[in-house]
Amino acid sequence: MTAVEECEPAAAGELLDLLLAQGPELQRLPVGLLSREQKAAELARVAAVKAMTAAYEAELVLGLADDSPDGFDPAPGTPGARRGSWAPDPELPGVSKFT
Repeated sequence: MTAVEECEPAAAGELLDLLLAQGPELQRLPVGLLSREQKAAELARVAAVKAMTAAYEAELVLGLADDSPDGFDPAPGTPGARRGSWAPDPELPGVSKFT
C-alpha cells in the first residue's frame, strides 16, 4: 500500500494535488563519464522506466474508460448520438466516447 492510499480521503486528495502540480523529472547521468558497462546498465534502466511509464499510461486510459460509461450517451436518433464510423469499437463495450 502506498503512502497516498494510507491517508484519510481528504488528506490523500491534497497529497495527490501536490504531486500532480509537480512537473515530470528525469534523472540523467552524464553519459560522457560512463563506462561502456555503465552505459549498457543505464540503457537497461531507461528501458525499464519506459515499460513502467507505458503500463501507467495504460492504467490511466483504462481508468478514464471506467469513468466514462456509455449509459449517459445521447439516445440513438438524437443529436450527438453515435452512428456509422463514430460508433465505439465493439472491443470496448460500455465505454462512452464522451469524457
